[in-house]
Amino acid sequence: MRKFSNILFYFLVCLLVLASPRLHAQYNNITFKNISVPQGLSNKNVLCALQDSKGYMWFGTKDGLNRYDGYRFKTYRHNLKDSTGSMGSLSSNHVIALYEDKAGFIWVGTFDGGLCRYDRLTEKFTIYKNNPRDPQSISTNNAYAISADASGNIWVGTFGGGLCKLNPGTGKFKNYVATPSNPNGLSNNSVFAILADKNGILWLGTYGGGLCRFDPAKETFKSYKVASGNRNGISSNDVWDVFEDKNGTLWLGTYGGGLCRFDKNTERFKTYRRDTLNEQSLSSDYVLSVQEDALGKLWVATKGGGLNLFDKQKERFLAYKNDPADINSLPFDDLNKIYSDKSGLMWIATDGKGISRFETRTLQFTTFVSDSKYAAGFTAGAVNAMYEDRNHDLWIGTFSDGLYKYDRNRDQFTSYVVDSMGINNGVSSIAEDASGALWIGTAENGLARLNRSTSRFTYYTQDFANPNSISSNSIETIFKSRNGTMWIGTYGGGLCRFDANSGNFTSYQNNPKNAKTLSSNAVKVIFEAKNGTMWIGTRDAGLCRFNPRTGIFHTYKNNPKAANSLPNNSISAITETHDGSLWVATIGGGIAKLDAKADTFTVYNTAKGLVSNDITGMVEADNMLWISTSNKGLVRFDLNASTFRNFDTDDGLFNNEFIQGAFFKSENKRLYFGGTNGFVQFLPSQVMDNTYMPPVWLTSFVIFNNDTLYRGQKLADMKEIELKAAQNVFNFEFVMLSYLAPERNEYMCMMEGFDKDWVPLNNLRFKSYTNLDAGTYTFRVKAADRDGNWNDVGTSITLVIHPAWYNTWWARLMAVLLVIGISLSYYRNRIKTIERQKAILEQQVAERTAELVEQKKEVELQKDKSDKLLLNILPEATANELKEKGSATPQHYGIASVLFTDFKGFTNLAEKMTPEQLIGELDNCFVAFDDIIVRNNLEKIKTIGDAYMCAGGIPLPNPTNPLNAVMAGLEIQQFMQKTREQKAKQGQSYWELRLGIHTGPIVAGVVGKKKFAYDIWGDTVNTASRMESSGEVGKVNISGDTYVQVNEYFECVYRGKIPAKNKGDIDMYFVTRIKAAYAADANGFEPNEAFKKILNRK
Repeated sequence: MRKFSNILFYFLVCLLVLASPRLHAQYNNITFKNISVPQGLSNKNVLCALQDSKGYMWFGTKDGLNRYDGYRFKTYRHNLKDSTGSMGSLSSNHVIALYEDKAGFIWVGTFDGGLCRYDRLTEKFTIYKNNPRDPQSISTNNAYAISADASGNIWVGTFGGGLCKLNPGTGKFKNYVATPSNPNGLSNNSVFAILADKNGILWLGTYGGGLCRFDPAKETFKSYKVASGNRNGISSNDVWDVFEDKNGTLWLGTYGGGLCRFDKNTERFKTYRRDTLNEQSLSSDYVLSVQEDALGKLWVATKGGGLNLFDKQKERFLAYKNDPADINSLPFDDLNKIYSDKSGLMWIATDGKGISRFETRTLQFTTFVSDSKYAAGFTAGAVNAMYEDRNHDLWIGTFSDGLYKYDRNRDQFTSYVVDSMGINNGVSSIAEDASGALWIGTAENGLARLNRSTSRFTYYTQDFANPNSISSNSIETIFKSRNGTMWIGTYGGGLCRFDANSGNFTSYQNNPKNAKTLSSNAVKVIFEAKNGTMWIGTRDAGLCRFNPRTGIFHTYKNNPKAANSLPNNSISAITETHDGSLWVATIGGGIAKLDAKADTFTVYNTAKGLVSNDITGMVEADNMLWISTSNKGLVRFDLNASTFRNFDTDDGLFNNEFIQGAFFKSENKRLYFGGTNGFVQFLPSQVMDNTYMPPVWLTSFVIFNNDTLYRGQKLADMKEIELKAAQNVFNFEFVMLSYLAPERNEYMCMMEGFDKDWVPLNNLRFKSYTNLDAGTYTFRVKAADRDGNWNDVGTSITLVIHPAWYNTWWARLMAVLLVIGISLSYYRNRIKTIERQKAILEQQVAERTAELVEQKKEVELQKDKSDKLLLNILPEATANELKEKGSATPQHYGIASVLFTDFKGFTNLAEKMTPEQLIGELDNCFVAFDDIIVRNNLEKIKTIGDAYMCAGGIPLPNPTNPLNAVMAGLEIQQFMQKTREQKAKQGQSYWELRLGIHTGPIVAGVVGKKKFAYDIWGDTVNTASRMESSGEVGKVNISGDTYVQVNEYFECVYRGKIPAKNKGDIDMYFVTRIKAAYAADANGFEPNEAFKKILNRK
């Protein structure tokens, strides 16, 4: 061992003590989510906010009233055509105040539009405006504040018109107006705030008249105004807001006088104002709104100073202001209103940047972010290690910026440079020994011991000449066992035990030849169980159980084939729960519980609900495992319920990326987790779940191909919808009113009577159904918020789809009776008819018998003629099938040859001929063609005008069909040549013929009912047609596919690739003659006997 004495301290250790200014990290973890005009808000100047009893959010702006469901806005504006209010539109687009009464009506205070009452069922507004001729109308059209008393009266604070009381039943107002002649009356006619306390007293904030107390029962006023020399008096006569907290204390927001706290019992005020020399003072004296959140924290909205969080105990403020560089900061520093909804979410109405919302539960986590304004003095980036000592000071080891101490009482950071040479200042682990000395594991500088009284380090580094020195300078972890022994896990040097008396280290390293040694020399985790067993987690070789007395290790490793083995060999944390169970965290395999008796593991990973398998830390607290992940935030695992709850930046974490080994549990159960740019601390007992269950509502029901539409509160209040038989295609829309993260809400639905189980919709908010049968159904929807809390009650509605009239029971009964009646009548008439016809039939039988004998002879004669005619139309096999079955089955032929002919210039020649001449010439040619194709085993398909088509290989497959088709083609052209020569000798015009052949697959069958025909189809037919049109008169033009089949027997001339309409370029050949070896004549047009056998000619 090499131990550097304190004498070498001045050149081996550099200690930098940086006393930072006081910091305020406790509440810096707020993320503001901002909503404005691009998201659908009608105007960016928002003046008031309200959450109604159904869960919808309402916002009053300078240009309309907005209802928000977390996804979209619905805007209510004044209809210019509604001058009298009879159409039920909003009276003014400038909305200043909102209030909901016990009956569910929403009251809207407007500028220059009076007071409006909104009815959800009708979606219309009732207008209350000033009528100068009616003293029982509202005193002015500028309604700035609204409240209600226990009797249901509506109280309205106006600008310039004093205080007004409305009896909703009669629609009559009683107005209270300030007059100079009554000093004991209302102090000012501009009432900007009304608060009704639990005793029924109204507290009025006036503009110019201070605070006013009004007893409605006695109709008496008491004013609190600025009085010179009164240190316990109100600070300003311009009171913008009045708020009562849970303790009954009144808080006044004044315009220019800061924040006032008022004790109703002592009637004393305490004022909090802006102090430019005190950063913990109120940020602005212009306080427009005060609100208390679900955790009892007081929030103050100001003009020009942003948002303030007030610590009532320490009486200090923390300001949140707009930071142009931070999109998650407050959007604007001019605020009009702050409002807390039922879930604890805070809503901020800004004067020019729309709405902002944030979640107060995020304050459960205290974060310290490197270089942030809330953590001055902490400049490190990644946090590698954390430890709270016996003095409750927090020590932070960083990746490259040395060691930090955080003094919680002084709110101060102190930094220490561990590597005086500045080469590697990384700290990997921290521990405290029995004497109170702090031990620091460094990345490359070995083990360091800090004497806190002298602030000096003593280093222990590897000395290759000394076997008792530490085995590696790269320290991964330090652990103090219950007997005070210090254990050190190293990278490359295995496990070390330090003897404080001798200063020597004992090393335990891997021996590949001995399975009872440490499995790897890279030790990441050391843990001691309650029974004294030591557990060693390695970087890459699994988990080891270690007996310090025997020095024997037992290793657990991952077996990919065994589901109950260690899930991964990279161990990141080990802990023991209150019941003595050992839990192991891994990088890549999730967490696992060891069954000590069976030596098996129960694994919990992403397949079982864990958000990530890359675990960087784990500790037990209050029967819960708190787990840090590499990039998915923190996870709380309920050991009893085996359920996971994930916490991320939406819950107040500074970052979702946590570093392996950077976690610690203090004596008072405070938990610490370090990440890539800071750390978080919290008390698990104070981390409260979101217990608010947002409601689920149906928002619209649309019948397709119909204008029928139900929506809004009318639909929400409906219990049943009745539909006609034809109205069985429809769509539902629905919403869960959770505003934490609406985009992460999930939905499931079920149509009872149709769906067998719940249908997951993920984040879709609609469901369509088509063609439901008549019957009674119940449509149900349930939803879960961002935290995975399912509202299993959800919402539902019954649907009754009535059957068509002909499917009703009475229609069916009438039909049965009608059939029975008709049947009985028919039966009686039939009996009479049969008896009458019997006599006639007997007479006719004899006559008909003779006739039938003659008819039979005639039928047989006609049958013979019909069969001959049928064979003339259809192939024999097809005709027989048609006679036997009544139909012919279409057939596919893999190889068939199609022959097409067409006369060139037929139209011009036909115009010069009489009909008799034309038909005679065509008949002469086609009869000759018929003889030729029959001789060559081809089947005539049809003639169309002057075109003639036949095919070989059908209806009976014939492998020589390409040869037969080409032979027939040569004979046809020979016939046409002889005809041409005869016509030429006689001086007559003659016809010339193009002929084309293609071989390929076709489909053949009989089509039609009357004048049915046998026909063929397929691309082969089209290609054969192109062979004819691309040919030349007097020649046989064949395709490349046909050439392959016939070139052995016929001489062919390659024409090249010839373009064919709609077919592209096709290889084409002219057949000139039969090859000499198979020809019976010199010209090569007559096959010899050998070739005839091949052709199987008839």
